[in-house]
Amino acid sequence: VREALSQKEGVLDDVPEQGLSMDELQRLCDSVEGGVSAAQVWSALSLLDGQKMGKPLLSGVLEGTVVGRKPASVSSGGLPRSSSIGKKASTKGKPNLKVCKQLFGELFDDVCEAFVLLDVNAGGAVSQSEMTRGLQRLQIEGVKVDQLFKELGLLDDTELDAFDFIKCFRWHPESDFPDGTWQGGLVQAMRSRRRIMQKFYERSKQDKNTKDQRGRHDVLKRDLEKRLAR
Repeated sequence: VREALSQKEGVLDDVPEQGLSMDELQRLCDSVEGGVSAAQVWSALSLLDGQKMGKPLLSGVLEGTVVGRKPASVSSGGLPRSSSIGKKASTKGKPNLKVCKQLFGELFDDVCEAFVLLDVNAGGAVSQSEMTRGLQRLQIEGVKVDQLFKELGLLDDTELDAFDFIKCFRWHPESDFPDGTWQGGLVQAMRSRRRIMQKFYERSKQDKNTKDQRGRHDVLKRDLEKRLAR
């Protein structure tokens, strides 16, 4: 992809901010040079078939700062910025952040998994809209996302890159990351994107089935109560 698109000047100018789908990338590459398999690119970057390659991620591919499956070259809006993520962010006076950290800790193995799931377009950052959709998908209620971003000192249109997300939402010690570093944790989570997505897809199906069963149970219970009342 890098070799093919480097022949075309201003290739990113016409790319929408949300990025390109697999088919759109394939057509773009085919217009310049054949022999590129977008499907293999998606596999190398651990993207799902329906996901788009975000513009920041595509930019990283073209610049050579993102190379699929190679930990040292993964870039998520500033990786690597530091070998240590520092102290865990305080939740004092930050009720929305406190709820997120507590529930993320119950749902995910580490904070990098949370980042990968919430970074819907795999663009290397989590926007306010992505956070809203992600919390809804995880059935986390009671969090006001606009207030959450204010608690983090962010403007409405600001995105959280991997470094800042991990620094803000980490609930566990750094030693819990695969190799003891947040970079290693992020690389592992990106490689396991499909597994993480599948895990929560299965969980959402189970939750829906449980709700359906409860609903049927409530109907039968009300019907029985009506019959007894007669």
